[in-house]
Amino acid sequence: MRIAGPILVIAASLTATCAAQWSQVPEINNLVCDKTNEQKALCAIPDGYGGTFVVWEDSRNSANGVDLYAQRLSASGATVWSASGIEVCGGEGAQRRPSLAPDGAGGVIVVWDDTRNVEADIYAQRIDSSGRHCWSPTGVPVCIAPWAQQYPQVVTDGAGGAIVFWQDGRTPGYDVYAQRLSASGAALWTDNGLLVSGTSRRCILSRALPDGRGGAIAVWEDGRNPQNGGDLYAQRVNDAGATVWPPSGVPVCTAGSTQRAPRMVSDDHEGAIIAWQDARGGALSDVYAQRIDSAGQARWLTNGIGVCLLPEQQGPPEIASDLRGGAIISWRDERFSYAPRLYAQRVNAAGNALWQADGIDVCPAAQFADKHRMVSDGAGGMIAAWQDGRGGSTNLNIFAQRVDSNGVQLCGATGILVAGAYQNQHDVCLLPAFNQGCIALWEDERNSATSTDIFASYVYQCRLIPVELQSFDAAIEGDRVALRWVTASEDNNAGFTVLRSFDGRAWHPIGAVPGNGTTRGRTQYGYVDPMSVAAMPAGSVFYRLRQTDFDGSARESHIVEVRTGGMPAHPAIEAFPNPAAAAGSIVVSLPSAGALRLELRDALGRVVATLARTECASGAHSFPFDASPFAAGMYFLLADTPGGIAVRPLSIAR
Repeated sequence: MRIAGPILVIAASLTATCAAQWSQVPEINNLVCDKTNEQKALCAIPDGYGGTFVVWEDSRNSANGVDLYAQRLSASGATVWSASGIEVCGGEGAQRRPSLAPDGAGGVIVVWDDTRNVEADIYAQRIDSSGRHCWSPTGVPVCIAPWAQQYPQVVTDGAGGAIVFWQDGRTPGYDVYAQRLSASGAALWTDNGLLVSGTSRRCILSRALPDGRGGAIAVWEDGRNPQNGGDLYAQRVNDAGATVWPPSGVPVCTAGSTQRAPRMVSDDHEGAIIAWQDARGGALSDVYAQRIDSAGQARWLTNGIGVCLLPEQQGPPEIASDLRGGAIISWRDERFSYAPRLYAQRVNAAGNALWQADGIDVCPAAQFADKHRMVSDGAGGMIAAWQDGRGGSTNLNIFAQRVDSNGVQLCGATGILVAGAYQNQHDVCLLPAFNQGCIALWEDERNSATSTDIFASYVYQCRLIPVELQSFDAAIEGDRVALRWVTASEDNNAGFTVLRSFDGRAWHPIGAVPGNGTTRGRTQYGYVDPMSVAAMPAGSVFYRLRQTDFDGSARESHIVEVRTGGMPAHPAIEAFPNPAAAAGSIVVSLPSAGALRLELRDALGRVVATLARTECASGAHSFPFDASPFAAGMYFLLADTPGGIAVRPLSIAR
């Protein structure tokens, strides 16, 4: 058994989801949407609370053509919004190619290209945590210039809005443009966008990411030098809508032949690490990478370092941060031509390879591995998922593998089967999740060979498991503190140790409760602290659980707090642990009931993330907090409460 992150009910709309759980059966999985006709081209991001927002192209209303629908999955795998999703945008024309960014307040900003005006334009919508539209019912226009605007990429601006990039055909050829939207959906830069790519006229937008200062970086395929076949360029824009690097962008790679399919992650210093597929060596492609610093300077070899240069075909790549200033790069590799597989390499901030030359074999048993995705595992390694043909060409399945920071395959030679239903599962999307796991979503043909539905699963410790600890609470009953917790299911659970602390730092075991071994049923537990409340010091007492498997491995829960000296006079906030590196807890104490907004802010006071927005009773409230998605540095936790504002410094370390 593993305690894989508690379910935190943030708003009333989530209360019905508590009993749901992730499927453990790869032939069943968790259904996201199976309406009539096709659901495909999904895009997803974490919701900040262990779940995910997912948006897809949907043909259920065939008279309309293609619409966009959305769903939110809770940390336990339940659908939070309407059973078959909510409409993001329907009506005339086609709505396609969604891109998502968090809104910093528990919701999501969706951007897409839209043919309601015949030629494609760019539109956007903000949806709150309850599934309500925050902007105009059919979306706000981002760009409605003449000719086609397509393939948008959206990133957060760190202030409740977003920066949108797109491929723009208003002049002969294509350029890259950008626009910033406020939290209310207003365009903040020049009408119909800022020209990002200069006068190239030959651009194919590829990827964008936040620069950490309210701006963003974009990379694109560029044909300004036709004799080269295709180069890569990048540009950085600031929060005011000005290009930071030279007007036509900076060259990432201008080597001979074609460079394509770039992927990009932050270098943790306001720059980027970019990997791509490169044909400079001949008819078959290799994989190269480059680091561009915050000033737009290439930090590695001119035109990039060779990640894998074997004579066979490699690419296209995926990339994930190693959380230490470097990156992990993976690619489809045909060195075994009879069965393409996945390989991966880790490079540090200086561009040096850290794993074996030409990469490690991610899954030796893979057959015809394709369309893979990869995310950081939060511990210096990565998790990859892909569609796999080992079941036959008409029975593609989804497999996954976790590789640690040393390049060791943690799920063995075969990987883990994530989706193994009849017919094809393909085009997987992968998201990081609590406790070094991930959420996988994909297009699925199990219900029809001619149309696709959307399914999902949670992968943790090389297996599919539910989020097992559903709740953990403490309350004073008479002269004792009573603890209660509920598990959704258990695997090899030897039992729980109950820990108590009076300062949130020094913990002491006070009792043990046997586990239930292995069970798929819901189990309720309870324990009463033997110390009387009268004997406890006035103030707060903290509790947590340490769950232990039969093999001796253990994991601790989040922290709950009980006030032993009455209600606090002023709001207070604490983080455990502090400094934080991965999963922990935030405890907010309120002198009176009312609305609570809990934020993570950077050293300059800018909102990095809204961690909770909910109604709370007076007393102490515990919130799980995962520090792994945030860069190392000094932050502040801010709790805006009916009794005032409480602030606590928080250090995030790696």
